[in-house]
Amino acid sequence: MFRSFGAFAVIAALGGALAGCTQAVTSVAQAAWEDRNTEDQVTDRRIGVDILAKLNDRDRGLILDLSSDVWEGRLLLTGTLSDARQKADVIRDLRGIKDVKALYDEVQIVPKADQDKKRGERQASQGREANTAGQAVDDFVIESKIKVHLLGEKQVTSVNYRWRAVNGTVSIIGRAGTQAEKDLVLRIVRSVEAVRQVKEYIQVKPVAKK
Repeated sequence: MFRSFGAFAVIAALGGALAGCTQAVTSVAQAAWEDRNTEDQVTDRRIGVDILAKLNDRDRGLILDLSSDVWEGRLLLTGTLSDARQKADVIRDLRGIKDVKALYDEVQIVPKADQDKKRGERQASQGREANTAGQAVDDFVIESKIKVHLLGEKQVTSVNYRWRAVNGTVSIIGRAGTQAEKDLVLRIVRSVEAVRQVKEYIQVKPVAKK
């Protein structure tokens, strides 16, 4: 799935500079087709950089544990943590970032053993594809299938959506041009094998006339 930001400095510090550059090129290519205006795209990318910096400052491992997607100032936070207090601290940090209008908390609390296992899976997944960092194997498959289905649907502008799968729960954020498009997107996501639940933060917002 395409991601909305590439944080070069932070990613380089973590040893992922090459993956970050590849991802940034993809983001630039898709940006031209999005319904977000240029100002919103720039702001959302800056928010993304700030998010990664905040996570890195608190605990470098959080960048493996959590994923963030920003659309027009609305932040979707997903992933897994084993400590509810740490989760509360992270959410407080991210809510304080400039221009974050809303934060949707879809972070799951799991046992420490499960958290350690998932972190290992996510580390192993980084070598498969530049944009799979932070994804366990099964969740990566779900996300890939959603991407294929949405790209193949002519009535859906797939670049206007971001989605994450965590333990079979898919969270999706973005913008639909019509209610019919939104309904179609959700039907497609729910139809994907192994999807247990869908959390949606899709706004119906017609494209402004140019």
